Amino acid sequence: MTQDQRGPAYLCSFMSVALTVFQIAWSTTWGTLHVRIRKGRGYARAREAIGSRDDWYRHLNPVLFVAQLALSVACFWSDAPWLFELHNNVPLRLVGAALLSAAFLLTLAAVRHLGDNYSPCYDPHLPGTLVTSGPYSIIRHPMYLAKLLAGAGTLLLSGSFWLAPSTLYLFAATLRATRCEDLQLLHLPGYPQYAARTARLVPYVR
Repeated sequence: MTQDQRGPAYLCSFMSVALTVFQIAWSTTWGTLHVRIRKGRGYARAREAIGSRDDWYRHLNPVLFVAQLALSVACFWSDAPWLFELHNNVPLRLVGAALLSAAFLLTLAAVRHLGDNYSPCYDPHLPGTLVTSGPYSIIRHPMYLAKLLAGAGTLLLSGSFWLAPSTLYLFAATLRATRCEDLQLLHLPGYPQYAARTARLVPYVR
């Protein structure tokens, strides 16, 4: 290997290590947060369920989450044909990492303002109070927006076509959940007025 060849090889190895550390750290932190707030279905205590539980999504989601992590890390280190490469572009991977970071920060802000009003999209419960502070002052479903950002970020970070179907499924399930929740919460005092002055998912886009 010549000196000219050695430089790019070192850079490629550094990026592979950096992206692997980021993906593992992000996935561990994201997963730990959601496991903690969903433990024992504490969010459901003394609260009325709205709509129906989506057990299919509840069971499929963790499987997809682990599969996405494994595929992403594999794509950082290999260009094997079975990975169905979408791209091998470092700037796009960094955009994906930025979207994942934004998704986590938005989730933290939403959880902090929701407090005991939180419930997951596959097992929705009527909130005790209408939350209109923090990100909820601008959009009605910041946690769902975070899911969409995380899905797009994971696809870009991995660069694999394998993740396209799961990303599309995530988008469809999330958009369906926002529509259903908007309809189910219309009888909550103040919600129609709140919905009239806020965007559903994208800030300032009704």
